[in-house]
Amino acid sequence: FSAWIGPVGARGNWAISLRNLRAVLERGGSSWVDDVNTPDRLEDLDEITRKAFRSAVAELETRLGPSPGYWWWGRLHTLTHVHTIGRAKPFLDRLFGFNVGPFESGGSSTTINNGEYTLSAPFRRVVGPSFRRIVDLSDMNSSQIVLPTGQSGVPRSPHYADQAPLYMSGRYRTTFMDEATVRNTGFRKLVLNPAVK
Repeated sequence: FSAWIGPVGARGNWAISLRNLRAVLERGGSSWVDDVNTPDRLEDLDEITRKAFRSAVAELETRLGPSPGYWWWGRLHTLTHVHTIGRAKPFLDRLFGFNVGPFESGGSSTTINNGEYTLSAPFRRVVGPSFRRIVDLSDMNSSQIVLPTGQSGVPRSPHYADQAPLYMSGRYRTTFMDEATVRNTGFRKLVLNPAVK
């Protein structure tokens, strides 16, 4: 694959290369369809496709076992919400739990549950929605929202990662929009006053 998309594409900037590859596949024949590792022969698209299919099946068997019933997307594709400190200092992540995940992750760049991957880490989701929201303008108090992790940025807070299971399962939380409804549904008020000197 890297022979077709080159070093730039192999680093992850490969959308244009994939578009060109799709065009080659749709047309059928092309001088671009060849295994560069066999310089003594020129393969056709059918041969390359069969070889790629066999290679994909072999990789799935190696990673997930021999039974296709256990080959599902999320067993390979995962999402970890990586905190800057958790990325830079993995030992601190192990101590304090900065990163949230990994989770089995569905979706791709062409699905509603958007998730992007790179060629250098093809099974690790690196991009996705920062939040999801559904708003019914005729009933604002039935608005639904979910964050990928939680409302708090403090790892020891109970609200640091409490929305992650909802987010990963496609569920939401109701968000009230008017003050009266907010005050009547578990409202708490915290006032911080600076010390007077």
